[in-house]
Amino acid sequence: SHDLDKLDCGSWFHTDYADCTIPRLETFLEWIDHRIKLFLDVKWAPLPELIQLVQQKGYSDQTFFWFGRDKFARAFRELSRDLALKINVASTQDINEAIEQYGASIVELDLIEEAAELITHCEQLGIRSMIKFDGSSEHVFQQICELAPDMVNVDYADAFIKVRASSLKTT
Repeated sequence: SHDLDKLDCGSWFHTDYADCTIPRLETFLEWIDHRIKLFLDVKWAPLPELIQLVQQKGYSDQTFFWFGRDKFARAFRELSRDLALKINVASTQDINEAIEQYGASIVELDLIEEAAELITHCEQLGIRSMIKFDGSSEHVFQQICELAPDMVNVDYADAFIKVRASSLKTT
């Protein structure tokens, strides 16, 4: 909306960034120029336009989507069977349902006791696994590396990368 275009999104970070505005997705996609892959956590969007933009800009194979609301995930899947959809899971049954009901290609799980079993189940079904961890514990990062999910969703990426690099040197 035009109201969002006027909001200052940089002052919280540093005074040098005061009056920076929130970029529109189209502007952001042009700026990144295919240098990264995208995880779009969609709160709300006109789905046909969002899908069309991602496809027109050539990001279909570099993007996956997550929706906090079931009805948006279902509507998204009805509009596009080709784009990657992530569903949160906590059991093998959840994984099966994510594939059957949503055509999910990625599932995200918390670091739980059954994580190794769930990752193995994903491998058997040909679906990518992602572990989510909000903390910064190097010990937990090491556990995640040992589990070897396909992807991670961490808040402290720099710390995780250091642990991962160290674990790769010892293997």
